[in-house]
Amino acid sequence: MLSPRKPFATVIVILLLTLAMPGTANGEITEPRDCLDHQQPRLCSRVVEELMEELDRLNEAFNPPDADRLAAFYHEDAILFVGSTGRFFRGREEIRDEFFAPLAAGVENAVVDLSAFHFQVISANLVILYGSPTTTVTFKDGSVVVLPPLPQTLTWVRQGGDPAFPFVAVADHE
Repeated sequence: MLSPRKPFATVIVILLLTLAMPGTANGEITEPRDCLDHQQPRLCSRVVEELMEELDRLNEAFNPPDADRLAAFYHEDAILFVGSTGRFFRGREEIRDEFFAPLAAGVENAVVDLSAFHFQVISANLVILYGSPTTTVTFKDGSVVVLPPLPQTLTWVRQGGDPAFPFVAVADHE
């Protein structure tokens, strides 16, 4: 039986990891699936690839979870909403202190099946990610939980001048 902290921590993990890989055909990389019908497929593909690189770094920050590193992927004025608890977290500091710090305390690592995500590239500077990924979470006590698909939407914006974090999340909603 799960302790009350484990469902909260597993919901947190699933909210933040977002990544979709481009398809391959005969060993060649093709346009990401969400760029095939885009009015500017090359721009879309470039933006998706850049955001995917950013999301790879986000994935690394979850293994093991590091509250400071994870919060750095959020805009200083970001809003995070956790539907299962009805809670809004406002701003990077609150997201770090009240959302990620409790997660980092109990989770050893998390693996998300990110193939369920889609990219809606609005412009080179604005991307909406949506989908319902599943997540496998390993807790520090060694127990493992596989979470079912959980719908989520994240809005990413390009921030100017910071090569360590070219995109940051401004809105995250489960």
